[in-house]
Amino acid sequence: MIDSYYQTPSTWFPAFGHLSLLSEVTHWQPLRKWSLSEVWRITTHSGKTWIAKWARGSQSTELDMYLDVLIPLQVKTASLHSFLRTKDGHFFILEDLGSATIEQHPEKIFFIEAAKTLAHVRTSATRYLTLGSASIPQKYVISPQQYLDALTFLLDHHLLTNDDKGMLTRLSSWFSGQLTALYTHLPPTLNHNDYHAKNLVISGDAIVPIDWPNASISPHLADLYCLIREAEHFSLPASSLIETFRAETQPPHENITMPLQWDVALEWQIALGGICWLLTTLRWLLDEGVQAIPVAIQWIPGLLQDIEQCEALHEKYC
Repeated sequence: MIDSYYQTPSTWFPAFGHLSLLSEVTHWQPLRKWSLSEVWRITTHSGKTWIAKWARGSQSTELDMYLDVLIPLQVKTASLHSFLRTKDGHFFILEDLGSATIEQHPEKIFFIEAAKTLAHVRTSATRYLTLGSASIPQKYVISPQQYLDALTFLLDHHLLTNDDKGMLTRLSSWFSGQLTALYTHLPPTLNHNDYHAKNLVISGDAIVPIDWPNASISPHLADLYCLIREAEHFSLPASSLIETFRAETQPPHENITMPLQWDVALEWQIALGGICWLLTTLRWLLDEGVQAIPVAIQWIPGLLQDIEQCEALHEKYC
């Protein structure tokens, strides 16, 4: 136990003696070290590996997401082994699903499987939420106003150019009404909000989403938008993922009457979901992301261009 203590990274000292697994650790492999979060792969005396996460401040939401949302909704992801909340941050240990991700193996079969996984996660979460089988704290539910607030924030931000704001002003003329339609016609469900190849682990025959700190409850379909955008880099057409998702998605429950069909205007949902995700991401980057990740300022022009593309796609299917 003493040897384990001296091998422990200093950030993890407050958790030693509280999380029993730490006394068995023989090796710490850093996977990510940011100012507000760390991720390690740890190995115990038995040779078994786990993922150890520490986070504080704005990055400390993932543990609460596990306890308040993922576990109640029975989402298939890395299981939570143990955790500790302290004034120094949240410490938690997760199942290690392996290191192979779609980012490392960007093959068509894996992207298709990721679209199936997304459909199943959303359908299952909608069932639990609509039938009242799981009680989710209201703080995780995103209202239309929050997306409108993100748009207002961007329109007032000094780092955006007049051209940027002109594009966003065009968006504001119809965005509110379309959000109302989205929230009226489709039920709330679980959104990962970072459904990218780096967070999609290849675990046996399954694709398992990991890293859930940004997850929320909303009807939008940004996760499929993000998956499609990633697949495009590898010449996989959007139609393949859209049709796979459509085929795997069923109404959440036969006794629930939906105002519109469950798969209504899927392309419209993707375009609108993309705008919701892009606005939220841009607000976070300008609000705090560029301080935590200085290189992030370079992402802003590309994200603004993506909003413009989503706007054009929305007009096509609206």
